[in-house]
Parts: sequence; C-alpha cells; structure tokens
Amino acid sequence: MPLLEAQPQTPAPPAKRPITISDAVSIFLQQNFQLVAARYDIDTAEAEKLTARLRPNPQVNLGFQDLPLDFSGSFLKEQQFSYGISQTFELGGKRRKRIDSANANSDVAQAQFQMVLWQLTNDLKKKFYTVLLDESLLKLAQENQKTFAETIKHTTELFRLGEISGLDLKRLEVEKLKFDTDVANSEKDYEVAVRDLRVTLGGDYRAMDIDVAGTLDAQSGTTTLFILNRDLTNAHNVEVNFQGNGPSRVANSMVLTGNDLKAFNSFESPQKVSPQAFSKPVSSGGKATLEIPPRSYVVVQWIG
Repeated sequence: MPLLEAQPQTPAPPAKRPITISDAVSIFLQQNFQLVAARYDIDTAEAEKLTARLRPNPQVNLGFQDLPLDFSGSFLKEQQFSYGISQTFELGGKRRKRIDSANANSDVAQAQFQMVLWQLTNDLKKKFYTVLLDESLLKLAQENQKTFAETIKHTTELFRLGEISGLDLKRLEVEKLKFDTDVANSEKDYEVAVRDLRVTLGGDYRAMDIDVAGTLDAQSGTTTLFILNRDLTNAHNVEVNFQGNGPSRVANSMVLTGNDLKAFNSFESPQKVSPQAFSKPVSSGGKATLEIPPRSYVVVQWIG
C-alpha cells in the first residue's frame, strides 16, 4: 500500500511574496494556540455572567404512602399522597453580589487576554525585526567578504609583479578568514532568527495559501488528492511523494476556478460554476509535481 505525502514547494522567485509586520501579526493572531486558549477564557467568563443572573427554580416534591406492591385495588383510597412546592428566595443582595462577581471575573479575563495579546505581539514584533536586522548584517558581511576578496585579488597581482612581498599577501589571506567567519556567523544568526519567527507564527507562512487533503481506498487502489490554492494572483507548485509502490496512472484530474469569485449557479445558468478538465500530472520516480492555478480547487485521482 503506497503512502502519500504532499508538500507545497517554494514558489519560483517571481512568485515569492514578502511578508510585512502587519502580515506577521495577522497570521500570528489566527494561529497562535495561546491566544486561542485565552479567547476561550473570555467565552467562559461571559457564560458565567449569564448563569449568575439566573434565579433558583421552584422545586416540587411528591410522596406516596401505603402504595400496594402488586398495584391492585383502588389507588385513590388505600394510599396517601403528599406534595409540596418550594421556592428559594435569595436575601441580603446575594444575587446582586453573584452578578457583580461574574462581571468582575469577565473584566479580569478581558484584561488578562489583552495583556497576553500585548506581550505576545511585542515578542512577535521583536523577532520580526530581529530577522530584518540579521538579514542586513548578513548582507553587510557578504559585501565585506566580496570587497576583501577583490582586495586579495588585486594584491595577488601586485605580488606577481614583485611590488610587494609574499609575507604581506599571506597576512591578507589570514585576515580573509575573519571575513569568512563573520559571514558564517551571520548566516547562522539569520537562520535561527527565521526559525524562531516561523515557530512563533505557528508554521511556515509560505504554505498558508495551499491546503492539501487526500484519501486512499485500499480495496480499489484509488488515491485521491484535493488541493486548494487561496492565492488570488499566483500559482503554486505542489510536489506529491509516493512512498512504496506508487499508483500506475492518473484516472481523473479536474479543476474548479474562475475570474469571478462571486459567481454562482442558477436555474438560468446551471453550469456557470463547474469543474473543468485539468492537465494530468506526470509521475516519475514516485513523485509528481502539480502547478495549482490561483484561486482554484484541484482534484486528482490515481489508480493502481
């Protein structure tokens, strides 16, 4: 039985979309689990406010005496019935105090959420600007390395002409190690900063435009892949890796897309929004690459 793994590939350079600080905050607010949990605390506090306003329900008690075990005879003469109705009245402003306590708890939950939001958002912005700073330092280190390499090249020409000694050239070559080390350290710092930012965002923001789901029918040997591209302007490549014995051929390939996102079917135009044939991907070496058009939903089915 083949195992299926689908991964959105890094878009081609023209299709890359840089993310701004506003984009990062928006992604963070949607995906951070700590904020999601804090929002549930607010909902819980709001529910407690509603519960606090409820008044105790009346209680009805019903009792029987001398009830025959065989349920024979007259039920109205041979036994006694008793009933009672009670209602709890809260005195001393107890209900008002309960409501005030629930309102205070709701305000505390709101304040705690705002505090968590402020702290986490500031931490996100700090990591975002750390990425920008480390990127600038990396570019500076690479530029210094390039400039010093040109200096060594020019010095080497002077050495060949006999204008400087070999010791001076050696000193420059040793000095070059310092620039190489600066570039290596800058690359490491930049990679760590990008990793920390992606972890804070809750995933790789580059893959947010693509959603992939799949089904595998072991009896029929049919593998179906469902791919959604939310990007309104750019196509994205998706690489499918079949682990083990992959399917032999593509049975069906359809795409649902269009320029009008508000289009809909009606009795007058029942086929205005309908799937169309999609170019079948070519599989090679257990892999298949699909180019998913912008604002589209693609379904591909393999057999074998």
